[in-house]
Amino acid sequence: MENTVNILFFLECVQMDHFMNHIELEKPMPLVKQINYRQGDIVTEPILQSKSVTIALMAIDRKQKVMTTENAKDTLIYVLEGTAEVTIVEKRHIVTAGETIILPASKPHSIYALEQFKMMFIMLLNE
Repeated sequence: MENTVNILFFLECVQMDHFMNHIELEKPMPLVKQINYRQGDIVTEPILQSKSVTIALMAIDRKQKVMTTENAKDTLIYVLEGTAEVTIVEKRHIVTAGETIILPASKPHSIYALEQFKMMFIMLLNE
C-alpha cells in the first residue's frame, strides 16, 4: 500500500507541477531562441506551469500591444531582446534587453513593443 501511495503522489506531482514544453532537461539553452516572432502578432510559449508558478516566453512584433490587464499576483518580466514601453497605472517605463520590471498585483498594466521584443515572465501563483 505504501508504494501505491508514493506512486500516486509522484504521478500527481508530474501531472500537476512539472509540465515543461519543448525544453530539454540538463541542457543549456539560449531563452531568446526558444520563441520566434510572428508578423503583426503576439506569441506566448509556456516553459513551466504548475499550481505555484507560471513561467513563459513572449515574442511581440513591432508596434503590437498587450492590452491593459491586471494580474492577481506580482509578475516579474525579464527582457530578452528589444525595447518596449511598459505602462503600470498610467506611468510609462521603457525597458530594454537585460532589464527587468515587476508588474504589481491588481494594478493595470500594458506592454507596447517599440521594436520586436522578447521577454520571459514569471508569476508566483501561491505564496
